[in-house]
Amino acid sequence: NPLGLPGDYYNDLPPVPVLGVYKALGIIDKEAIIYLDLKKESIDACELPLNKQINAFKAIENKINNLPIIYILIRNFTAAYSHLVTLNLKNIAELNIACSALAIERYRLHNNKLPDSLNDLVPDYLDSVPLDPFDGKEIKYKKLDRGFVIYSIGEDQIDDGGKEQPKDKNQNQDSNYDITFIIEK
Repeated sequence: NPLGLPGDYYNDLPPVPVLGVYKALGIIDKEAIIYLDLKKESIDACELPLNKQINAFKAIENKINNLPIIYILIRNFTAAYSHLVTLNLKNIAELNIACSALAIERYRLHNNKLPDSLNDLVPDYLDSVPLDPFDGKEIKYKKLDRGFVIYSIGEDQIDDGGKEQPKDKNQNQDSNYDITFIIEK
């Protein structure tokens, strides 16, 4: 496509004469103002605590979805923000739990036992217990019979007790899972 736009955006754009009518009627100017307001809201949402960002971006998406159908350009050029925020939070959660798992292993090697809680790792192995970006609370840790699990409650914001997603993602698709890091010995 000549505009270099991803996906079907180019096919969904109104024909050039329609854009001329949009401009003549002042719709493009109104749409530009709405677009800038939405971008400002997006910037403000990025400044919220991580666990508040998803709902803020879902609210922005709802505003976009409730705009009159005539605002075609906003609908075509506005990303699915909550999806992007969710991916970012998953990455942060995975990083937090991986770093914590490493700290637990360092503690275990030094003390010949697992810590009773993540607070046992502060300040020697962690500066502080990392927060779960999905609920703003400390990430979860549980000793297992033969190891431990450290986890984030994940996108559904429900604590499933460290339930790991099956390796076969087609299996039990209706179940909820946490973002886990499990060490079994």
